[in-house]
Amino acid sequence: MKILWMRRDNDRRGAVYVEFLAAFFPILTFFLSLVQFAFLQTAAIVVQSSALKAVRVAAVVIHDDPAYYNVDQGSVSGKRKEMIVDAARGPLTPLGGAASSTVTLSSSYGRDDMIELKVEYLYTCRVPLGRFVACGVSGKKTLAAIASFPNQGADFIY
Repeated sequence: MKILWMRRDNDRRGAVYVEFLAAFFPILTFFLSLVQFAFLQTAAIVVQSSALKAVRVAAVVIHDDPAYYNVDQGSVSGKRKEMIVDAARGPLTPLGGAASSTVTLSSSYGRDDMIELKVEYLYTCRVPLGRFVACGVSGKKTLAAIASFPNQGADFIY
């Protein structure tokens, strides 16, 4: 009976498994963090594209014929602002939750003013383990992009 007990003390079959687990979990966490960072950078590129698209739409819409928008020429409100916001939210749709984005710009622009627009998007990190490293405990990160475009609207009044 004593010999059986000594055999169990010398048994090392589980040591390799424990060493594997000690090495596997940090490597897995590192890999999942890289995947989450890749998704986060892709989302940042999409947000930048969204801002660029919205500022180009703003340059066209702001000095368009007021009869279509029921707002004065150069004013950013009503239907004009809706069109700019819709243009910004379009590219964000594949990311999910485009409604959680905000578009900020001035209330009016003159003929030769520079249109500056800011798009903010609340991105939700979803990769297990990696989201805590890339986005913190909340699992959310605000991505922002600023785009500018010269306003070359019409000199004439419709």
